[in-house]
Order: sequence, then C-alpha cells, then structure tokens
Amino acid sequence: MIELDEDLKKVFDEARMDDYLNKKTICAGLGIKKSLLDSKAIHGGGPIHFKESGMLWYKKEDAIKWYGEYSLELADKKEKLRVAVFSMANERQGNW
Repeated sequence: MIELDEDLKKVFDEARMDDYLNKKTICAGLGIKKSLLDSKAIHGGGPIHFKESGMLWYKKEDAIKWYGEYSLELADKKEKLRVAVFSMANERQGNW
C-alpha cells in the first residue's frame, strides 16, 4: 500500500497544474484521506470535480487551491476551539 501511495504521489507531483487526476492520486498528492474527499463530494465544500465512468476527476490546480483554503479554515476552527476551551477553563477557576 505504501508503494502505491508513493507511486500516486509521484504521478501527482509530475502532473501539470491543468491535468485532471483521479481521487486516489489527489489524496496521495495532498496527503489526505479518501473519506475526506468522499464526504466533501457528497455534502459540498470540496474541490471542483466531475464524474466520468463512475470515477471522480479533479483538476490538480483546483485541488491544491481547495486544500490551501481548507487547511486555513481548519486551522481557524482549531484556534477558535482552543480559545473557547481556554476561556471556559479560566471561568471555572474564577468560580472556585
């Protein structure tokens, strides 16, 4: 399995930005789980894609752009959660 991921990562790395790649190749290239793209394809919020012959295809450029935006959004959510937990902990200390 590791060899397959490394082979797919190589395909991703060597692809042009306007090449269309399948889901497995995008996941290997971006280092994300297939389930993330599956969920985003169903519920929205993922990279632009199209379906052909039962497979989802993503333009490399669109996938990279989406991943950058998704990573920033995730980091922002984690920071907001950290601040909320810290605030709650401080409030509790004041109530003791």
